[in-house]
Amino acid sequence: MKSLTKAPFGAAALLFCIILTPLSCQRKAEATFPPLTVSGANADALWKRIKVDSPYAGYAYWPGHDGVREGQSPHGPFHRIFINAVFLAALPSPSLSAPEGAIIVKENMDADRKLTNLTVMAKIRGFDPENGDWFWARFDLEGKASASGKVGGCIACHAGMKDNDYVIVRKLDAP
Repeated sequence: MKSLTKAPFGAAALLFCIILTPLSCQRKAEATFPPLTVSGANADALWKRIKVDSPYAGYAYWPGHDGVREGQSPHGPFHRIFINAVFLAALPSPSLSAPEGAIIVKENMDADRKLTNLTVMAKIRGFDPENGDWFWARFDLEGKASASGKVGGCIACHAGMKDNDYVIVRKLDAP
């Protein structure tokens, strides 16, 4: 008789686990914040945005570019690319331009796929109109920026994709 009374509870517990497990593995909804501004454009503010205010771990992968992918110098042999909800909502972009507030975070990895640093692009209206208004940064894993702002090396490399708003990974109007 004992086993009959325990069976419904066991089944209920199993059902509870089956329902909750997928829900607990889903990414949390990304918090939305006003775009960074020219007056507040600095590496510390950007790090706070992607790690505290709206952690990039909750961002979506670049569409069609999920997971770890092969990379190239100066980013490393492997990478993962995340974009915030502002950018994701604007894709595909027939105008080939990212919206104000767009953020791209690239996790750069070594040959063993170990995370080494982050490179970030943040679209800030009026920051650098000659170069797409992108604020560029390279952070170590603790948030110390080795480069930020109008980074010449970043701009020079990405300038070949000026017609795609300096974004290399994929055409912005791609479905």
